Order: sequence, then C-alpha cells, then structure tokens
Amino acid sequence: MSARPTQLYDVAVLGGALPGVVAAALLAQRGLRVLHVAPTAPGSYESGGFRLPLAPELLPATKILPALRESLDELSLAAVVNRSLQPISAQVVLPRARLELREERELQRAFGGEAAGVAGALARLAASVEEFAPAVGGPLLPQGLGERFASWRHRRSNRTLLEAPLVLDGAGPMEAALLALHHFTAADASPPNAVAFARATAPLLHGFHRLPEGGLAAHLVGHVRARRGDALVAKVDEIALEGSRFAGLQIKGELWRARTLIAALPASELVALLPENRRRDKLAAQAEAATATPLHLRSIVLAAQGLPPGLGPLAVVAGFGGGEVLLEQRPALRSDGKEDPSLQILTALSTAGGDALEAILEEVLPFHRRHVRHEATPPSHPARYELAGERPFGFEGVSPRTALPGVLLGGPELLPGLGLEGAFLAGRRLAQAIQAITGREKKSV
Repeated sequence: MSARPTQLYDVAVLGGALPGVVAAALLAQRGLRVLHVAPTAPGSYESGGFRLPLAPELLPATKILPALRESLDELSLAAVVNRSLQPISAQVVLPRARLELREERELQRAFGGEAAGVAGALARLAASVEEFAPAVGGPLLPQGLGERFASWRHRRSNRTLLEAPLVLDGAGPMEAALLALHHFTAADASPPNAVAFARATAPLLHGFHRLPEGGLAAHLVGHVRARRGDALVAKVDEIALEGSRFAGLQIKGELWRARTLIAALPASELVALLPENRRRDKLAAQAEAATATPLHLRSIVLAAQGLPPGLGPLAVVAGFGGGEVLLEQRPALRSDGKEDPSLQILTALSTAGGDALEAILEEVLPFHRRHVRHEATPPSHPARYELAGERPFGFEGVSPRTALPGVLLGGPELLPGLGLEGAFLAGRRLAQAIQAITGREKKSV
C-alpha cells in the first residue's frame, strides 16, 4: 500500500455490495473524487491456488432492465459489457427431471401433456416485465416530505399493479423451481408479489448470461479507476469520526480522508467498524430492521469427469426436500489467471447448509466426492432479509440515511425485493444523495 494519501476524497465507498459499487462508478463518471475499498477483488477471491467466484451471478440481457441499461449508457460501458456478455444455458433439476429452462421440447419430454401449460406459463411470466413496469417508479427510497408525498401518490395511482399477487398456478411442476430461482435472484425473504417477481426474476426467463471473471462489479470498479478514482483491496480497521461526522477510513494505521461514506456492506458490518457513541446505537437499531438469514455458499474445484454428462453452466435445484441450490459451473482458473482444462469450479449457493446441502449435491452429482481437488468457503455470504415495518410497495428495505452525517447505507438491504434492477436503482439514488450532500449536483451528466 502507498504512503498515506494527502487527497481528500468526495466519497469513500466501503465494501462490494452492488448498490454502493454502482454509486461509486456513477459518481466517478460525474466528476467526484472516489475511493473504493473492499477486502477482496471484485467478484472473486483466492484459495488453494485458485481464483474462485464470490457467488453465482444471475444476469439477463442488459437491455431488459431499464436501470441497468441507463447506468451502463451513462458510464459508456454498454458496448463493452454487451461484447463480454456470454449467453449460457440454464437447467432446472427436479427429483424426476432435468431440463433446459427455455426448451419446449425438454418440457414436453419431462411433463408430457402438461408441457403446453407449463410453456405458456413461462411465456406469460417472461412478458410480465413490461406489464408491471409502471409500478416500479416514483421516488424510491424517498427523502423529505415532498418525495414521501410523491411516493404516496404513485402508490395510490398504481395500487392495482402493486397489490397484484404472484400467480404460478399455470407453471405446474415448474412452480418450485421458479420460486427457488427468485430466492437466489432477490435478497428478500418475503413471498414475492407479482411486481417483485416480474422485475427481479422474470427477465431471466428471456435468457441467462455470464460475464468473465469478476462480473459486473469488476467493470464498475474498473470504471472508478479509469475516471482517476482509487480502488484498494484492503481491510478497513475502523471508520474514523471527528465529533459526530465521518472523517475517513483507517487502513493499516493510515487515515484515508473523505467527506462522505457509502457503506456497501450489510448495516450490521458497518456498525462493527464504528467507535462507540450514541449515533452508533441509533445505527444499530436501524440495522435491526433487516434481519439477515445467510445463504450457504461453497466453492468446489473438481476434476471435469466428476461432473455428470449434460450438467449445464447453471442449474436451479429444487424439490429435494432439504432446500434449494443454485449451481454454477465455470472453467478453473489458477491464481496466475491461467485456465486448467482438466478442472472445473462448481459454486453452490443454497438455502440449506451442512449435511442437507451435502445430501442434495450427492443426489445431483453422484460420486463427485472422489473427484474433489479443493474446497473453500468464500469470505462473505449473500443473505436474504426479512424487513420489519410497513412496506407499501412490497419490495422496499431500509432507508439509506443514517444517524451519522455524511454516512449512507449502500448494502443489499435497500431494495432487496427487486434483485439486480433494485441494486442499480438504489445505486442511482445513492449517487444523487451524495451529490446533494457534497454540493456537486451540477457535475451530473
């Protein structure tokens, strides 16, 4: 690490949660001085001589999500991301069937006479993105009386859409798999309504995609560097305060100063980095409004012959009784970045852990244990959040505002019910709030 910097940053972004990382890239694009600090490189970590993904990444085509498309256009990253985006097949693994999610022939073979109904239900769900688009609007994460009133008016005008229940009856045997897919797409533990499913999960029914190592986060952090911001892979020892105001980040005994902070990590982790004071107690109470249930994550490096024939790059496993599992398969990368063609990396994200997860893996990947060459647990785990209090839209989370002046939350709890689009919507909102605090609103493009 370099000597202590003399630069005063407009904003420090701490952590790798996507809302905060989106805000970091947008603010760098808009001319603010940005410092991004995270304990691991974007999207990956090293273990046992391998580069392993932090978690599976579920990506639709970028053009389907308005907030994602608008952000990438502003950052001039749309062409770069679209060139790197690789279509991949996705499977559903049920106790008595393994089928491609979008192939009607597979549905026919698995479900016989029910196939037409299942295929029609999937088509209707995929089309629901546009149907429920008007409901995701108005001032999300509102601040101030004016925005709260505008939000209330928006809810009243779109009450029919916002209150529409999710109907999966026509999906028949696929219902469990679709709900499992939503559980891995959105960070919300509540049963999804129609709007949440349409905006978070239905876009994936148009097709799944993959980005190379690091995913979207790597492109966004790279943009911070390209706009003369700084991005450090380092552990923060403490958040420094001067009086009650944020002053900077203590990293290995050095103070990296900034005017504002976006905590791109769960609120509970932010609390642990703050010195004891009354405002920390208030923030702790705010963090308790979102109760986290961690998902279980495991990285397995195994010989390629240990994977069953026909297992695709992505598989949603449901209906086995012990829980749900999302399996992502990637070529194995050594620490030096070279691909090892004899090995594959399998990332398992699951609602079940321990023996239950092992039992499901043995059902789906019989006798895989003999082929395992390395196994690791990532340094951080995704979670699903149960939110306390009223949720008029059905997908909101905690407010980004905190009791500490200049400190905003930018973790996964902001708009947990909207998945990837929620992360980009929240990131745009955070960028707007930081510009207002720093007086740099005129720099927006």
